[in-house]
Amino acid sequence: MVNSRIFITGSLDKEPKVNEDGSADLILNNTVDEHARKDIKDKGNSIFLVKLSKAQWKSKKNSILKPNREIKVVGHIKALVNKKGTPFIYVAPQSVEVYEVKDEKNTNNRQKSFKGMINQINVANKKYIPWRKAVDESEFIELDPAKVILEDDEHINAQFNWMDFKKGRNIKEFTVAVRKIDEDKYALVSGIGRYIVAKVFNMKLSAYVTDLTREEFANEFDIKQSK
Repeated sequence: MVNSRIFITGSLDKEPKVNEDGSADLILNNTVDEHARKDIKDKGNSIFLVKLSKAQWKSKKNSILKPNREIKVVGHIKALVNKKGTPFIYVAPQSVEVYEVKDEKNTNNRQKSFKGMINQINVANKKYIPWRKAVDESEFIELDPAKVILEDDEHINAQFNWMDFKKGRNIKEFTVAVRKIDEDKYALVSGIGRYIVAKVFNMKLSAYVTDLTREEFANEFDIKQSK
């Protein structure tokens, strides 16, 4: 997959396809705006296949399935051709937003929102978008670090120095991903640095509960594991 990223907004062309692994395929139609550059002759529809991860679909499906919705996506892209020879763009999203379309009076507000998304692209070209921004806030639970254990070798052998602690004390929210393994017992999936700092300073964790392993989680969100 190429390293370039794309910002698109479009409406669903058909009902989303939910796959066996919990991910979902969205077919979006996007029309080139009439005010686009004059050298763009064809202002017809473009087709995008947006592949939502299991976590993204779980977080956004209720909003996506409501009527009169448009979807904004920032993600990695790849140009493909289907079996019928029709070209389309495959998108692996890093950021997904859904909003209601009421009337054209909302255009200015949407344009302001678009600018914010474009800024996200500029940031993403310099560094990856943290997985925490791809998960809806409602998906997090408050969790005591004492209920979280380390099972993965990458976490058990993680290197953590004094400078990390100094930076960690400035963190406002200790967001981590965990996997439930028993009643009131969880295994850390992502966020070793935040977990350690929260445990040392007796701070509560803001935890996203998943059934994935550390490696599966990294692949699911197309990220590199980080502190």
